[in-house]
Amino acid sequence: MERRDFLLLLTLGFSLKFNTSCSENKKFLGKLSELEGKETFHEFNGNQLYLTFIDKKPQILSLTCTHKKCTVKMNKNSDTWLCPCHKGEYSKEGKRIRGKPPRDLYVYDYEIINDSLWVINQVKNP
Repeated sequence: MERRDFLLLLTLGFSLKFNTSCSENKKFLGKLSELEGKETFHEFNGNQLYLTFIDKKPQILSLTCTHKKCTVKMNKNSDTWLCPCHKGEYSKEGKRIRGKPPRDLYVYDYEIINDSLWVINQVKNP
């Protein structure tokens, strides 16, 4: 095998690996008519998401703390999200309440196609 052919194969291999490890652009979460009014958890590109409805509109929160990237958990006693790492606290809607997190939880954008709800790999509040 010539050096040029070897480099071409090597480049092609890296390209294929990169393309298969890219994140998804969007993901189907379910039928809107079945999800409406419910609170559900989903996974998207390695992130835990929380889907709820505010004023009958979907809101998709990333459950990744904006401080050290820990996964926040629901505090059932006060209806808030708590970060187990440094006790950061967010409202149920993802607004920063207290602690070390520098900002609100990220809210993912979505699109509705017919009756299908899709999360988009884009945040509304970057």
